[in-house]
Order: sequence, then C-alpha cells, then structure tokens
Amino acid sequence: MVTAANLVATVDAAAGVLYSGLVLAEPGEVVFFSGHPSRLAQPFLYIRALVLALLGGIVAGLGSAIADGRVQSGWVVVGVLGVFGLFALRGELRRARVRYAITDRRLRIETGLVARRKRQTQLDWVQDVTVHQSVTDRFLGIGTVVFITDD
Repeated sequence: MVTAANLVATVDAAAGVLYSGLVLAEPGEVVFFSGHPSRLAQPFLYIRALVLALLGGIVAGLGSAIADGRVQSGWVVVGVLGVFGLFALRGELRRARVRYAITDRRLRIETGLVARRKRQTQLDWVQDVTVHQSVTDRFLGIGTVVFITDD
C-alpha cells in the first residue's frame, strides 16, 4: 500500500545497522536499517537553543541584579541550563517521534509518540533513489535520501 509518492528520510550514515527491534518485521523479512533521524541533522535547533539560553542567562542575571543589587551567578546558571534544556528536550522529542526502517521488502516511516502514523511502500515500487549531501553533511556523515515511488 503506497501512502505517498515521495518519502523523504534524513539518516545518520555513520550509524550503520541499528536495532531491528524498532520495527515490526514480517516473518522472513530482513531489516537492513532501522533508526531515528540523526541529531546532527538539526544543527540550527541547537544553535538557536544556545543563543536563547545565553539570553535567558542575561535576563536571569539582570533580574537578580535588579532584585538584590548584584548579579546572582546561581540564577544565571539556572537560566542558561533551563532554557537550553527545554530546547534540547524539544529536539529529542521531535527526533524520537520519527522512525525509519528499510527491509528487504519495504520502506517504512512511522511518526508520532502517542498516536502513530505509519507510511510504507514496497521496494518493488521504488522508481528512483536520490541522495543529497552538502559539504557540511559529508563532514558530519549525514545526508538526505529521497525515495520516488509509483502510486
């Protein structure tokens, strides 16, 4: 059953074969790859988190300076770690909700943490596979793989 004409996956090329237990394989089906998107595929999320965490530290420092007349370094640390922690948690939840699998029969993408949406196609229906890696992607060992399928 084909649910989409184009399935796009960003995978960690350096990871190799991951745990086949992440995907329900049919009897006799061989799992070649099973895993989540790479953390390295979202660099701007973590750069933005770092910038906002530093701003959070500045705000915490200014707030403590206004309240006590001096900057409380403890509040600055709490502000920086709190904001960065929230963004890191958001990134991990976004990453954890997507799961890719390639078997000897099909390509499968599952999304969602609580409610699941499953998209899959038979490998026989794949017409073209395109791999894109920028210079930075090659350095980080990641890339974008696009599977073109026939409806």
